[in-house]
Amino acid sequence: MERAEFYTESYSQTEGEHPSIRAAKALENTFQRMTIRVDPEEILVGNRSSQNIAPPFAPEKGDFNYVFRYLLPDLKRYGYHLSKTDERILFKKILPYWKGKSVRDLKIEEFDKNSLSSKLYLRKGEWKRKIRAFGWKNIIRLFIDTNGLSSTRKFLKICGFLFRLPRLAGGLKGGAADNVKGRGRCIDTQAHIVLGHINVLKYGFRGIQERAMERAKSASDQKQKGFLEGVRITCEAMKKFSTRFAELALKLAKEEKNPARKEELFEISDICFKVPWNPPETFHEALQAMWFVQNAAIISYGAGSGITPGRVDQQSKYKNN
Repeated sequence: MERAEFYTESYSQTEGEHPSIRAAKALENTFQRMTIRVDPEEILVGNRSSQNIAPPFAPEKGDFNYVFRYLLPDLKRYGYHLSKTDERILFKKILPYWKGKSVRDLKIEEFDKNSLSSKLYLRKGEWKRKIRAFGWKNIIRLFIDTNGLSSTRKFLKICGFLFRLPRLAGGLKGGAADNVKGRGRCIDTQAHIVLGHINVLKYGFRGIQERAMERAKSASDQKQKGFLEGVRITCEAMKKFSTRFAELALKLAKEEKNPARKEELFEISDICFKVPWNPPETFHEALQAMWFVQNAAIISYGAGSGITPGRVDQQSKYKNN
């Protein structure tokens, strides 16, 4: 929830600014304030959320906003956990701000304007036609599994389903709102991509920032200038992010009683003060730089999707240096 809260806070303060600058400032705000940790026996440091098993989510995209609004009670039944504090922040602060502003909301609005929306209609006549076509038992099986249950438990489960039906119907209707006519779902999810680790390993974020600032001198329009300013802010934010881990590792090293672990923590601190702001010079430094970038990308993107390191060892440009 931290990423969602800090992004919402930042976006509410930067309305009207260039999109790249808004995104960079939101990431910077998150890096400065999110929970960080150095776990016992950890050699590579960097976490993407406050919990061990908890991916960040992006309210600005809007897909999960819909899921939480309609399906959170069902998710809880399947093992998802949300603290009372986080739930209050979600429904009182985060979701209200993004209503009508998220990518999903704006996309649905454009689909409607251009007659591209494949809406799901749940009028009485539609339900009658579906029941005649498939049978009410088969329709219920889409939502609940009654196999192996006694007659009494089946009855109770079906009653519970009917009680939840109005909310489920609203969820179904809302869930189909971003369907493109003749094409199906159109959600804002990107995966199976390889980041430009080569640039971080070769130049460090200091070098990337210098290149961006140099290009900004000859930028021809506000779009280019806004993007390059976003790059500059992001590079500076990465430096501050790794510095937070360096300072935490140093603090833990001074408190550590085990000599071997104390030495490891001092080394972690030295490495995090250096990378990914500067180019790595050792294998350990290179791995730590890449791990920071992987976590930063997932925090920025706001989902635990397939953002991968690729095969850096096969990138001849870096290998030849």
